[in-house]
Amino acid sequence: MSSKSASARLPDAPSALTDRGVLAALKLVLEPILEADFEPVSYGFRPLRRAHDAIAEIHVRQVTQRNAGRETAGIDVRSP
Repeated sequence: MSSKSASARLPDAPSALTDRGVLAALKLVLEPILEADFEPVSYGFRPLRRAHDAIAEIHVRQVTQRNAGRETAGIDVRSP
């Protein structure tokens, strides 16, 4: 059995703290860029958006359409 010399070892992996720091910095850079491409009615996996907000928006639109003389035919709600 041969042991590897110190120079033949793989480099140490970055620490979890360094990794989290890099991911947080990347999020700060990419999030505003990607947020600009989303539609205002998109609620899935976005900051400050949750399923309850989507349901409230559906309710508001139904009431608004009913008051305007239009009825909502159906709503497609998909879950993973």
